[in-house]
Amino acid sequence: MVCIGAVSQLVRDIADFHSPDFKSFLMYVKKDWGASLVFAAIIVLQAFVIGVALPWYFSRGNLVGIALAGLLFWGNLLWMLASQYYFPVRNRLDTNIRTIPKRCLMLLFDNTGFTIVLGIGTLVLAVLSTFTAFLFPGIGAILLWHQAAVRLRIYKYDYLEEHPHETGKRIPWDGLLAEDRNRVGTRTLRGMIFPWKG
Repeated sequence: MVCIGAVSQLVRDIADFHSPDFKSFLMYVKKDWGASLVFAAIIVLQAFVIGVALPWYFSRGNLVGIALAGLLFWGNLLWMLASQYYFPVRNRLDTNIRTIPKRCLMLLFDNTGFTIVLGIGTLVLAVLSTFTAFLFPGIGAILLWHQAAVRLRIYKYDYLEEHPHETGKRIPWDGLLAEDRNRVGTRTLRGMIFPWKG
């Protein structure tokens, strides 16, 4: 789990169209081990809430127990959605471990629909990965999915900062993504799977 922050840094480089430099891996481990441990602790806490606290409160059989179980359930679900932004926020916006969760929640509430779609994509990637023991698509693909998502949100916020009179519903995505599309070029599914046949 300590290495997940370093892997996230590597896939951030990929999302930014840079070749991953695996020599930097140890440097990334040293840089992100603290954030990775905090994230691991949060996952352990979530597992405790789901596996112990929720069943215990439900078993009380009274209104207070059900209400507390409901609060824990929705709080846990909200954090599961917001936590998709944890490492991208750490890599791109804020290195302060204390304020990263706050920024994650801000992104969730400001981009709720986007975050739900991101969560569905994460779930699909995770389910597909179970068939290959997480070799493919794997954790790297999930982290890349999250990095690309935050990269798109940064485009949005940079645009709104430059055009404060605009609303978030009128983002000129074609213009904002033009440079990225030029870099990536036209790709077919066959070309991605069999690049040597292109």
